[in-house]
Amino acid sequence: MKISEFHQKVKAIDPQVWESSLGIGDLKDIQITNTITRPYSHVVRCEVSGNQGQENVFVKLYRNPKTKNIDELEETIQRDYDLFDHWYRTFEQIPGHSVVRPVWVMPAEHMLATSEVKGRTLFDEVIANGGLVRPGKQFDKLVRHFHNVGTWLQHYQNLADPIERLYDIENLIEYIHVRLGRLTERKETRFPEAYCDKIAGFLERNKNKLTDEERRMSYTHNDFNLSNIMVDGDAVTVLDFGAAKEESMYLDTSRFYHQLYLWSFKPNYRLKLVQQLQEAYLDGYGQPKADQTLLFRCFLIRHTLTHLITATRFWQKSFKEKLYNRWVLHKELALLDELMAE
Repeated sequence: MKISEFHQKVKAIDPQVWESSLGIGDLKDIQITNTITRPYSHVVRCEVSGNQGQENVFVKLYRNPKTKNIDELEETIQRDYDLFDHWYRTFEQIPGHSVVRPVWVMPAEHMLATSEVKGRTLFDEVIANGGLVRPGKQFDKLVRHFHNVGTWLQHYQNLADPIERLYDIENLIEYIHVRLGRLTERKETRFPEAYCDKIAGFLERNKNKLTDEERRMSYTHNDFNLSNIMVDGDAVTVLDFGAAKEESMYLDTSRFYHQLYLWSFKPNYRLKLVQQLQEAYLDGYGQPKADQTLLFRCFLIRHTLTHLITATRFWQKSFKEKLYNRWVLHKELALLDELMAE
């Protein structure tokens, strides 16, 4: 569908849909102020006004990938809405921690609407800080944000229905094995093949040492990153639950922790200050030493390898970029050594 057709489709929605889901009274006008195109969707920002007020809403049009038939797509859209609705209602009891509010869903029209969230993404907050070069008031604010994000994740995992089974480490071992194979296939990465045996040996020696507490399963967001987290003062709102699934409780926790570490690769973000944000995050999560647990370290190995695979897509570039990528590989190998220290 063309963007212009999508705009017409949104403006043609029955006024009762807006009036019954928003506190605006009788609908007067819909203004589309922005359009975002993503690989599998178009999203428009709408200013919806009525005789009793105005609300801003995002309407998402799902673009059908070739791998899904229409029935599967409509089931996915309804599932996304139900997840938003469930978690929005669940988090209503937690002050300062919330989930984006679903407004309405039209599976047959491939559309879902959510309310606009106040504040800005945590990614934009970090960028706006101008780099983590020295501590200051702005940095102190970031520390509070990351602590609150950790608390949000703790609530999310604790509020989910308990999962009786324990995480199977063999799934992680197989995942890592596949990624090691991809890295060594790409000769331009110069990933040392000796690390394949080193990592495999570490996992084999330690897989039976995991405690039941470490192996606890949880309902994970599965796309828990700085761009999906909105902050406004001390309030935290999380977006986009489309990838949510049952997984290890450390999947979200460790991935977000590793994403923070990658900021230290940027010249204006000091590792020492990034580590303070990591500490604040884990402290808010309620496990200040989670990064020292065995399974958390195993997940960090997975995230490190995944990052290297992603980075290699851009390694056939200029000489300067190749030098930088070699430096990144050096840093990541050093991290792998640290994670496997016994």
